[in-house]
Amino acid sequence: MKKVFAVLLTAVLLLVPCAVGASAEGALNEYEQQVIDVLSGTVSKNGSDFQIPVEYINQAKAYFLTIDMTEAQSQEIIGYINEGAELVEAQDFPAGTTVNFSSFSSAVKQELLALGQSACEVVGLTLTYDGSNVVIKDGATTVFNASPIVKTTGASADMTAAVATAGIVLVVLGAAFIVAKKARLFVK
Repeated sequence: MKKVFAVLLTAVLLLVPCAVGASAEGALNEYEQQVIDVLSGTVSKNGSDFQIPVEYINQAKAYFLTIDMTEAQSQEIIGYINEGAELVEAQDFPAGTTVNFSSFSSAVKQELLALGQSACEVVGLTLTYDGSNVVIKDGATTVFNASPIVKTTGASADMTAAVATAGIVLVVLGAAFIVAKKARLFVK
């Protein structure tokens, strides 16, 4: 469910920013803000609220700062977003079911993708989905890629180089200590 909603809204978020023109003020205009407000909303299903990830919304905001969306574009995109949200809310799942994109029938998936593609077309973008990843392009330029960004942090980081360096330093210090002791460099 999250993925479906995220895919649709991400498509819309990235579609809208491709409108022709640049914002002179460097701030979102009222129509861009309306799209961001809708994208920031939630869809409820089986007692859970689903939202587009903040990273996707921030990406849309950043892109919107480079364009000047019209009222007509904004309203059309918001219409596609709302239609997708209604479609997701209308699906019937047993209580307690974890809902994600793979939970939907192929007909519903196709309809959600078609809504995302239509929203993208409003501002001249193309949306593709390869079964696991959403990509939105403006011509040959990738505007959005939903593949997860892997950040290595903490204990899961490769510590091989640090351990090897520490080992070498300890061996060198140990050897230096032994040589200094044999050379009687330590004073009693």
